[in-house]
Amino acid sequence: MRRSVKLGIAICVTGLASLLAAAPLLVNNDSLRDTLTDQLSTALGKPVSIEKLTFRLLPHPAVTLQNSLIELDAAPDQHIHINRMHTSLSIRALIKGDISVTRLEITGLQLSEARIRRLQSILPANSGSFEQFQLPLHLSRARINDLTWETIDGTSLGPFSATFFWKQGIRPDSVDILRNDGHLKLRLLPDIDGIDFHLHAYDIDLPTVEPFRVDHIDTHGRYSQSTISIADADIKALDSHARVSGSLSWSDRISVQARLIDSKLNLPTVLSKTALPS
Repeated sequence: MRRSVKLGIAICVTGLASLLAAAPLLVNNDSLRDTLTDQLSTALGKPVSIEKLTFRLLPHPAVTLQNSLIELDAAPDQHIHINRMHTSLSIRALIKGDISVTRLEITGLQLSEARIRRLQSILPANSGSFEQFQLPLHLSRARINDLTWETIDGTSLGPFSATFFWKQGIRPDSVDILRNDGHLKLRLLPDIDGIDFHLHAYDIDLPTVEPFRVDHIDTHGRYSQSTISIADADIKALDSHARVSGSLSWSDRISVQARLIDSKLNLPTVLSKTALPS
């Protein structure tokens, strides 16, 4: 009796495993890609294209998108291109007929202030079309690899990796940004009014007109309403050391306030620089 029960269970498990393994073969990836492309284009109100979509069920349900493009504007520099996006899905939700993303990983993404502002303009907080498109997300972690940032003058900074952590809600509880060479680490703690930050970096070149190397910088502060407030910044450069606090504000004009807490300057080295970063 026990033997027959075990045999029955084994047959059921084998059959279920075979069904799960064959399930992706029954899914038309091209049709699923076209449906997703149409939904994204409708939700964003902008053309979206996806070169390739791959769905798998084992060992964990996942969808991978290759070479996705969002055309925010007619100009190519307003396009957002993602080399690869991998999403892991909850198998329990799939069994219930729902879609729940448990993990998200993006590789190859270039952003700029212009792209971010353009994306924000087409995604207002109370956009009905976007709310209708939203999937039930239960993300606790998401990661972006090979992230680059394009400055106003066209300089590309990075590449970086960015890891987002959530407990609940849409706003991440923390964001860790790491330059690929490990020389820069930035932790962001967003809240409803602004963002607290802690920056640690060493042996980095600042993006100034003339090369300017910082041997070490450790600072923490807060960004809110077009103002960066520095509680304490420990800086080593040009054979000198300084601790400062202050703020940088910009709206109609740029306003800088700084207070020197402590310093040990090597004046000959400092004065030998023809142009210090402003």
